[in-house]
Amino acid sequence: MYRSFLLILIVFTLVSCGSSDPYLHFMDRMCGDWEFTGTEIKEHWENIGQGAYQVDVVSHAGWEPEQVQRIDIQREGDKVIYTGTILREHNTTRPIRFEATEISDTHILFQNVAQEFPQHIRYTLIHADKFRVSISGSQDGRTREQEFVYYRIASEHAGSD
Repeated sequence: MYRSFLLILIVFTLVSCGSSDPYLHFMDRMCGDWEFTGTEIKEHWENIGQGAYQVDVVSHAGWEPEQVQRIDIQREGDKVIYTGTILREHNTTRPIRFEATEISDTHILFQNVAQEFPQHIRYTLIHADKFRVSISGSQDGRTREQEFVYYRIASEHAGSD
């Protein structure tokens, strides 16, 4: 009797875990504050509801922190879309869209082959407190790739509610 109950419990757990949404699972694990190693760049990832996430990229290199990029990641129908906007004083770029082509519990790959470098953006969660972002593609007829490693930091937004 006990073995049957245990077997049913294990099967139920495996089925429940297998049916979870890898997009939501990955993105929820990315929520929080991160710092790009060796720089003054920090990112704040936030679940803003209904499967949508916002990433604020802030430079702390000057006198005052300055938001330099905003990334919106959300579902549009059956697609997951990454929209990035570079924010510079008096020179905000047009939003650039990428579509997710691979999603798992540990990584997500966005692509836009019509875009100038980068055409591919891959986020890989190495463990709970470390992720890598790789940007790659073709630039001036050459293949190029850059990687950036981020580490989780104590939330700067805690207690600000």
